[in-house]
Amino acid sequence: MPDDPADHCMALVREADPDRYLANLYLPPAARRAAFTLHAFDSEIARVPFLVSEPLPGEVRLQWWRDFLNGRTQDAVNHPIASELNYAIVEHDWPRQVFDDTLQARIFDLYNDPMPDLNTLEGYLGETVSVWFRLTALTAGAEDGSDLADAAGHSGVAVGLVRILTALPVDRARHRQFLPDETLTQAGLDRETFFAAGEGGAKLVAEVAGLARGHLAGAGRAIEGLDPAHRVAFLPLALCEPRLQALERTGDKALVQPVSISPLKRYLTLWRAARRGLSSAHKA
Repeated sequence: MPDDPADHCMALVREADPDRYLANLYLPPAARRAAFTLHAFDSEIARVPFLVSEPLPGEVRLQWWRDFLNGRTQDAVNHPIASELNYAIVEHDWPRQVFDDTLQARIFDLYNDPMPDLNTLEGYLGETVSVWFRLTALTAGAEDGSDLADAAGHSGVAVGLVRILTALPVDRARHRQFLPDETLTQAGLDRETFFAAGEGGAKLVAEVAGLARGHLAGAGRAIEGLDPAHRVAFLPLALCEPRLQALERTGDKALVQPVSISPLKRYLTLWRAARRGLSSAHKA
């Protein structure tokens, strides 16, 4: 493990989230350290459910982070991600409340309750994905405003929906349901059939892919209103369409068969999106 906390965060993102690792390399040098810190923190709390066998120990881990953010623990100095996050919060004047809100939202991950409805799902993705687009863009020099809020909001939901589809085999095995019953119904499924036979994946992917593409279009319109120099914060959107196409090709097996794109395709997609100016990255 790297001794330097910044190097530790970068290495963690490279291993846990290759999409964002490569996208971050296109950020202005002054913004990269903060972006890797944000995404290392996100990766760290996202894996909590996989480190515990019961919800309570998971809540304890999340509470440790809340205590750290509120200055109620002295252990953070020995934690590379916490020490980096504290530095970035002070350096960039980030409100600590947004991190607390994320931790609160992540409690859902620890339980097997179904997502209540689409509005709740979009709110959850706003707190757990959109927030990182917004802070990364601000760190890259973007001004806060309606265009940035819309770009971050739509981007987070689009990327979040693609992640949910990609993780269906793992989440089903753990009996976790991030898609609300109403979405299952639209695909001709219910909770029992969703967790049982593994059929109906093609219709479910089509339903959620339609929602994701709607948000991709919304993100694209908002991104057009941003300064071209700041659009790089939204580069991960370029990988949504290739992933959706790969999921659609898988058909019903999307419920049981992990789907990915090759590292080469990931690299080339981001490179091409970056070269053409990012305003159309969402169409990649």
